Amino acid sequence: MTEDEFQQALDLAGRFPARHFSVHDGAICIGDPAELTDPAARAELRRWIAAFGPWRKGPFQLFGERIDANWKSHWKWDRIAPYLDAPADARVCDLGCNNGYYLFRLAEAGVQRAVGYDPAPAFGRAFAWLNAFARREEIEYRPAGFEALVEEPAAYDALLCMGLLYHHSDPVRILRLCHAALRPGGQLIVESLALPGEYSAQPIALAPGGRYAGMKSVWSVPNAAAIANWLERTNFTGIEFRGEFRYADEQARVGDLPGLGDGLSVDAPGLTIEGYPAPVRAYFSARKPGARR
Repeated sequence: MTEDEFQQALDLAGRFPARHFSVHDGAICIGDPAELTDPAARAELRRWIAAFGPWRKGPFQLFGERIDANWKSHWKWDRIAPYLDAPADARVCDLGCNNGYYLFRLAEAGVQRAVGYDPAPAFGRAFAWLNAFARREEIEYRPAGFEALVEEPAAYDALLCMGLLYHHSDPVRILRLCHAALRPGGQLIVESLALPGEYSAQPIALAPGGRYAGMKSVWSVPNAAAIANWLERTNFTGIEFRGEFRYADEQARVGDLPGLGDGLSVDAPGLTIEGYPAPVRAYFSARKPGARR
């Protein structure tokens, strides 16, 4: 998408700001269908929805137009929401926020401020377009990677680090930055690709040579015990393992974005197409020592 095209998409949002904002069946609903009755404007909306795709995180519903995504992100939200400690006055960070699905969920939950970091320009544009309709002032997207956390010491009451650690060569550095960015007593939510429980007798991490489940950007796949050790050695306390989940149905093929099923062996259940153990998603909650403000 060119800069001129992006501005045209924003112009549509400027002409039709949404009056409705809610969550229904996991979909972030921006605008009611009755708010956009002009057939030409609706056709333009559909064109821009396709232009911003394929969508990685979702689902969304924009003036009644359903936007399905590569990830059923509401499943992940439903897992963390029961133990996410983010009261109305909380300031929350979503590290690696993609197109901002969880920022919108945090807005719907009523937090005071939610800030997302992601360096990918395409994700930033998708968020900016959605929020140009929604006009949620309490959420913000920053076009930067996890390294930018160094500029925000003790800034957040809660921090989401989901789907990030295994994409980087130094996950411990990320956890240290998360620790420094939290206020005393602040909560870290970690969700990561992981080896399943049968590989957790000892704290280990698989280091794939090349692709893993068809993915090029996986540096390591830890088991739950290894993640717990990383959290302890980066000075987190109150470390709670919140479970592991198979997720083949959670990440589905959309457009040219593959689903997890594309990376699993057909002939050898429980293995990836490269012959490695098939992954799960592991969830943790941990705290920075100290009393909450």
